[in-house]
This record gives sequence, C-alpha cells and structure tokens, in this order.
Amino acid sequence: MGNVLDYLRWRGDLTLADHPFNLVDNLVLAALANIDLSGIVPDPQDGGSITLAAASAALEQGREGLHDARRLIFVPDALIHEMSRSARFRDAQLSAYVDTTDTSRGVQFAAICVRLDDGSTYIGFRGTDMSIIGWQEDFVMSFDLMPSQRLALEYLRDVVRSTSGVIRVGGHSKGGNLAEFAFGHLTDEERTQVQVAYNNDGPGLGPTVAPPDIGPDDARIVRISPQFAVIGMLFHDAQPDFIVASAGSGLMQHDIMTWQVQGATLCETTALSSRATEINTAIANWLANAPDSQRRQITEALFTALSAGGATLIQDVNRGEFGGVESVLLSLARSRGQLRVPARNAFQVMAAEFVAVDYVGLLKQARPIKLALLGVLGLFFIVVPDLAVQLVAALGIAGVTVLVGVRIASYALRFGKRHRIRWPHILASVVVLALLLGLSTQIGALVVPGNLLLGLGFLIGGWDSGRKGLRVLYSHPRRTPRAVLFFVNALVAILFGIVALTTAGLVLPFYVTQAGQYLLIVALVGLFLATRDQAAENYQRRLSE
Repeated sequence: MGNVLDYLRWRGDLTLADHPFNLVDNLVLAALANIDLSGIVPDPQDGGSITLAAASAALEQGREGLHDARRLIFVPDALIHEMSRSARFRDAQLSAYVDTTDTSRGVQFAAICVRLDDGSTYIGFRGTDMSIIGWQEDFVMSFDLMPSQRLALEYLRDVVRSTSGVIRVGGHSKGGNLAEFAFGHLTDEERTQVQVAYNNDGPGLGPTVAPPDIGPDDARIVRISPQFAVIGMLFHDAQPDFIVASAGSGLMQHDIMTWQVQGATLCETTALSSRATEINTAIANWLANAPDSQRRQITEALFTALSAGGATLIQDVNRGEFGGVESVLLSLARSRGQLRVPARNAFQVMAAEFVAVDYVGLLKQARPIKLALLGVLGLFFIVVPDLAVQLVAALGIAGVTVLVGVRIASYALRFGKRHRIRWPHILASVVVLALLLGLSTQIGALVVPGNLLLGLGFLIGGWDSGRKGLRVLYSHPRRTPRAVLFFVNALVAILFGIVALTTAGLVLPFYVTQAGQYLLIVALVGLFLATRDQAAENYQRRLSE
C-alpha cells in the first residue's frame, strides 16, 4: 500500500485514455489545490493556461512574489513534480488560479482549474491553510454562510459558462465543503454539465446554508473520509460513501497525504472508528444545543484574541514579536463577557456529569475504599505526628492479635476433638497473644516496628504504582500523562519508604507530617480520577444509547 505519490509512480504511465478518471485521481487533484502556484498559473483576469509540467518546472526554479509558504504545510511540492513526470497529468492545462486572503472581509479562498487530456475539467478548491482567518472561517461554518462559499459558487458558475465538456469539482477539508456547497447551489441547468462533486473529508452543509433541492445523499456528491473522521463528519448524519485506510493516527488521519491507495483504488475499511464516533456524537450534540449567537460569541472572542498581537498565521501566535500567548490571554480577558455564557454552560455540563455519579456505589468498590482509608490515615498522621507511627503500630499489632485469636478459637471449637488439641496448648497461645497485646500498649517500644511497617508499606505502594505506570504506558500509549503520574507517585513513595527504614529508631514529627500530606494528596487525586472516570463512562454510555 502507498499514498497518492506512490500512485503517481506506479500508475503514472497510464493515460486517461488507457484508464478512465477514478477516485484516486480525485485525491491527487484535490491535493494539488493546496500547493501555492501564485505567479505561475494565470488568474481568471489574465486568462490563458500553463501545462502542469511547465508549472512544476517553474515551481522548482523558484520565483519572487511567492506567498508565505508557511501557510501551506499539508501537501509537499513533490506532488506536482511527480505529476509532471506522469503521462496521466503532465499535459494537463492549469488556469484560473485564485488565492485570496482578506482579513477585513474574513475570507480565505483558493481554487484552480485543471483541464485534463480527456477533455474533462477538474475544479479544485483549497482547504484551510495555516492563516488565522482561514481557521476562523471553519468556525463560522457552524452558524453562518462563509464568504469563501459565495466565492466558490461564483467561481464554479464562471467555469460552467466558459468551459465545454464534463466538469468535476472537489477539494479536501474545507475545500470539500466548498465543492459540495457550490454544486448544491447551482441551477438544474448548470448541474447538467457538472458530473460529480467530491467532498474529501470536508464538513457537510449546516442547516442555514444547505441547498433546498438537493441532499447529501445525492449520487453526484461523493464523500470520502478516513476511518478516524471528525472534521469530515460535521453536519453529516450518514457514513461517508468511501472510508479509506490511513497511515496516520487519530486526527492526523485528516491529512490527505496519509490516505492509503493500492494500484488505482482506495484501500477501504468497513466503518468509522468507535472513538471517532463518540467524538462526533458529542460535537453534534453541542452544535444542536448551542444557539447561533453563542457560537458567534465564541468565534469572535477566540479569533480576536489570536490576532490581537498582529499575528496572521496560527504558528506565529506564540512568537515574541506578536506579543505571544500573553496577547491572547489579555484579549480573552477583555472579551470575558462574550465567553461567560458558553463557559458557564460548559461548566454546568461538566458539573452535571459529576453530580450524576453514583457515589455510594463508587465507594462500595475496592479501590475507592482503600483510597478513603488512605486519606483517613494521612489525616491521622497530620493531626498527631508525634504519636502517629507508634499508634499505627499498636493498632496493627492489636488488630493482628485479635484476628489470630479469633481464628485460633474458631479452629479449636471446630476441630479440637479431631486433632486432639489440648487446653494447655490453647492456654499457651492465649498467653502469647496477651503478651503481644501488652506490647501494643508500650508506646516507646513501638517506634521501630511502626517505622518498619510504614517503610515497607511505602515501598510496596511505590512498586505497585510503578507497575501500574508501565502497564498504562504499554497498553494505552495515548495516556502518557497518567503513566507519568504513576511514576512520580512511585518515586515519592519509595523515597518515603527509604527514609522510614533508615531512621527506624527515631520519631521524626516533620517526616510523619509530610508523609501524611502525601497520603492525603494521593487519596484525593485517586478519588477524583475514579469519579472522573465514572462520569466519563456514564457520558459515553448515554452517547451510545
């Protein structure tokens, strides 16, 4: 298996006459729209065209006036160079290149027209680049018509009027949304020339911009998404027409260069991943419940903050000359009124999940019970640090003595005759237990046993925490923060254990107080995580219902 670059190397010798246009050709041309060809491909006003091979040569030589290349980091220039070496695309005519970024109008739009040697035309719309205004448009999509959508419709109509032959339109990410929007808003007469619209992991059309006479289930709208599809499932109720395998993980599967092809076909999978489905359901619920005014408030506050220091690209926000994160935080603080309602709603949702947890049932589980007892022990250490170790040892000895005494008595009553247990033996056992109980009242003699018991307890706890950290790290690589928490806890516990064992004959109130604080923190953090996990499980269960 490979990606679109491998496809060009493997199947580039086949012309469109040898092998007709296919889904992978669509991926290639949708990706091409994300390469900066300004100053190389003629714009609509100048007219004319340039072959793809000539455009590749010009790009390789470099030219002045190129837009900031850091805007476009998704598709490498190697794509157009491989296309120029293929019989399938090298003679294609590129024309009507548009690349517009206008912060005053809130628009980021780019498109290219590709005339193939079979007489058909592919219109490629660019997806979101790294400009702040481009990302803002993606947010605006959830509550309003985007300026780039209007431009996409105008662009497609101009091509339909001036071009003969079959027209295909497509794009990746936001470009896929633009293709679907533009196709859906054509007139019936205009659509007769446009054969298909490819939405490659792009959002669908929100209720305010969806065309009234054509739905997403129309056979002429083809949706392609990876298995972990999130962006491509926004405003889409049904699964994509094609679910393609990806070499990426998680959200990185959105990158079209990670999509897997074999020969001239997509490497398909059967269904979206369960984790992606959970995320999509949560986002869909929020979009359904959040009014347009609230979405607008969040968008305006966030992107005003991001550009507060003068940055125009997402990756420049943290640079010193643009004010860095400080500018963003100060701007968000000034717009707290806009964020108050959505922030309060988010807090209410989170609080409701924690309130809904069955705490009684949670405390009946073994681990929460142990954590609660650990917290009580920590409080005890903090309150009486001078006597805590001795008293814990006394309670331990007394508890063991009572437990052993009960077991001996029970054994003697049940099996005394069978094993011919004599009362002198039982009396001797009672004397030994009495001596142990007497020892538990000698506070001074309990310092060493208490510290030994405490030290062993810390070492065992440290070993257990380290073992859990390794298990989390190997079985759930994405939960690295939780694994690190286990490792830190293991290190601290082992240090406390070493101190207890090396100072077994001493009473150190400061050490005992610190140990109590540590035990209390471990108990509280553990109980919080257990509660959070239970709340998350409840929430996911409701999402799947």
